[in-house]
Amino acid sequence: MRGTESSRNPTEATAADPAKELWADLFLERLSAEAKAGLTPAQLDEIRRVAREVAPGPHRLDWRFSLPLFGPLFGGRRIYGVFLAGADRRGPSRRQQERVMRRRLRAGAQKANAQMLAVGVSLTLLFAMVLVGALHAG
Repeated sequence: MRGTESSRNPTEATAADPAKELWADLFLERLSAEAKAGLTPAQLDEIRRVAREVAPGPHRLDWRFSLPLFGPLFGGRRIYGVFLAGADRRGPSRRQQERVMRRRLRAGAQKANAQMLAVGVSLTLLFAMVLVGALHAG
């Protein structure tokens, strides 16, 4: 059965994939020397295995672009866009994990949006009060 986690053996499927090996190498390079020195070979192997498992795979449609932002406000920064499409090969537990993460992120964003709305309303009321006070004083 394709697309389920129980039907795949990630170690066998990714061991020979050079892109996934490179992903694991780059992941380990980000660890500090002190952290790496404190890990056993078995722990390093496990970290490499997990890094290979979560490495992004190829997509049927993969469009990426980067655009420069001109002007003094942007300071030479760039923006980027990505459009990916392909078969959904995630297993049920991975999809569930992503649903939970999206809910948590949405809840945090809703809280931040409510706070920004409250600040905006407060500033608008303050501005209106100052404006009314200025009109009545003059």
